[in-house]
Amino acid sequence: MSLADIRRGRLSVISSAAARRLLALGLVTLVGSLLALGASLSFAVFNVLLRRGRANDMMPCVVIAGLVAAAIAAPMALAAPGGLALGARDLALCIAMGTVQVGFGLTVFTIGARHVSAVELALLSMSELVLAPLWVWLAVDEVPSVYTLAGGAILMTAIAFQALSGVRRRRLPPMA
Repeated sequence: MSLADIRRGRLSVISSAAARRLLALGLVTLVGSLLALGASLSFAVFNVLLRRGRANDMMPCVVIAGLVAAAIAAPMALAAPGGLALGARDLALCIAMGTVQVGFGLTVFTIGARHVSAVELALLSMSELVLAPLWVWLAVDEVPSVYTLAGGAILMTAIAFQALSGVRRRRLPPMA
């Protein structure tokens, strides 16, 4: 048994104990936790597949993934109590954000997948989550909590550290 196996074993025990504690306290629901786990695993597979196919044009796969997600989400949204209760303006904003913001982000993400590892890709994708409260703060003056800012600072520090350590590892070859 290697040290990595022991670490993985400890991590799984700690993770399962933490999950059981959160469920017991009622802080999370089992269904919500399973959906979050499914989303996380799907994104991890997406990152790995993007890296595996980096020699090919992966944009068609991203388009297909978006269409599948829309096909899954639409019936759930329509089946919600009250149906899809959006006004025309809000629906237009959702469509614009879905096509422009998400579409542009996934395009850049897919292009970037050719140049960084799957771990770096996942870490960089977290910067979007960290920066979102700052954009909301700037755009609509909704002030994030101190905990949100502290968590974001920790994550951005990890991203910066990973980026800087990658620069040190990948030195350019000497000019001939």
